[in-house]
Amino acid sequence: MTEEAPTQPAPAQLPPGPGDAAEARARPEAAQGPPQTPTEGKKGRSATEYFIIAIGVMIGVVFLVTIIGVIVALADPDASGKIGAVRDIFIIVLAWFSILIGLALVILVLQVAALVNLLKNEVIPILESLQQTANTVRGTAQFMGQNLARPVMRAQGFFAAVRRVLEILRLMSPDYEPEGFEPDGEWKR
Repeated sequence: MTEEAPTQPAPAQLPPGPGDAAEARARPEAAQGPPQTPTEGKKGRSATEYFIIAIGVMIGVVFLVTIIGVIVALADPDASGKIGAVRDIFIIVLAWFSILIGLALVILVLQVAALVNLLKNEVIPILESLQQTANTVRGTAQFMGQNLARPVMRAQGFFAAVRRVLEILRLMSPDYEPEGFEPDGEWKR
């Protein structure tokens, strides 16, 4: 099932007034309306449709030439020399096309070989380097977690425990603030 986009009704257009032409000249983009994408508002054909049309035209031309050749051969018994000349021309054209197709295949094979070489010698080493960098970052994060963050958290936990013990023993009140410390969070100078 395909999902269709909701369509919006077109805005109602009013007949142009006397001042509208001056505004359109002053603001040409206003006269054009909102910008449209290349496919919006046009019913263009896709590349596949053009390809199918081209193949149909070629088949039609070959069929037409064949029919004309058969009619000429049946109408004029001495036309075999003319038909032989046309046949020879078609054979030469087919030979040229086969040479062009062979060259195109050679170029295609060379391009595929270049792509394989690019993947093997450039892309794979880059991916290996990225993987190595990711492993290094992972190791650095683990090292920092074990050797920096964990000791700091333990020390902070220890000091919080000491403070709580002192609060319990009433040696330190829960509202205790060091001297020189203002309630707004700044130190006196």
